[in-house]
Order: sequence, then structure tokens, then C-alpha cells
Amino acid sequence: MTARPGCCQTNRRITQFAQLAPPADGRAYDLSSAPKYYVEFDGAGHLAWTDLGHEYRTLIVRYSVAFFERYLKDATGPDPLAPLIAKPVPKDVSAVEFQPDQPSPALAGGR
Repeated sequence: MTARPGCCQTNRRITQFAQLAPPADGRAYDLSSAPKYYVEFDGAGHLAWTDLGHEYRTLIVRYSVAFFERYLKDATGPDPLAPLIAKPVPKDVSAVEFQPDQPSPALAGGR
């Protein structure tokens, strides 16, 4: 099975709430196959990804477009995601995770 690239975007409030619930199988991000990216926007509300949210729109679009350019257009030189996952992360981003191509622990029998 060929892994499909994944990008998970969330906000800090949702992440904190989800960590209060007992995990059944862990986060979906942790169980998905690489390559994958995780971006957590600090302070973004639930509506930040809708037409009603304007404060985080530019940042959300930057990460989304870079992901699509990398994996739909296969733009690797220079990698459009590289500056967004490098430390320090942009203002209003509280967490960024990246895993290059490698099998998921769940699919590889690591559970």
C-alpha cells in the first residue's frame, strides 16, 4: 500500500481538550503513515478555518499552499515546506511536527 501524504492542522484549544479524553488508539496523526505534517495554531478558534475566521487565514493558507505545492506539484527544490517546519516556527504556531517517508508504526506491526 502506498502512503498518502498528510497534513493535520489544529488549534491549541482542541489539542488540549483532546488530551483530556482517554486515548483509544492515540492521535490520528500518530497512527497515520508518513510523510506527514502536524501544525498547531496557538489561539486560533474553531472558526479559523472558515470564511468567518480572518486572523489566522494568512498563516493557514501558507501552510496549506506549501503542502499542496510539495505533494501535488512535487516541488522539492527548494522544498516549500522547509521554512515553515524549521525552528523557530512562525508567530502564532505553537507546535509543528514532521515525519518524512516511513511506514506507520501501526501498519508496520509496531503496536
